Amino acid sequence: MTNAAVRDIAEIRESRFPVYAPGTSVRGTSKAHAGWMNQTIAIGDAVVRPGDFLFGDDDGLIVVPAERMIEVAIAAIEQRSTELSKEARLRAGESIREVMGFK
Repeated sequence: MTNAAVRDIAEIRESRFPVYAPGTSVRGTSKAHAGWMNQTIAIGDAVVRPGDFLFGDDDGLIVVPAERMIEVAIAAIEQRSTELSKEARLRAGESIREVMGFK
């Protein structure tokens, strides 16, 4: 994940390595700086601290603070279970109004 544009998109896609960036660029980077590690950074409005977890797909990314990982994982599992249950009910012929609780 980066605030900057990336290049070599074909190679990135071929490698199937997940890269999330706001755009692409043909310009290369400067290799004159070694960079930093284990520093708090901001990517857009998101603050990412060492130890935090990042999850993403083509729809976007989330940052989960390390101290909330178990809580968030449990909530995600429960949400997925609810979604699968609703999908099964719909496939079985139940109306969307019933499944979604619409009056």
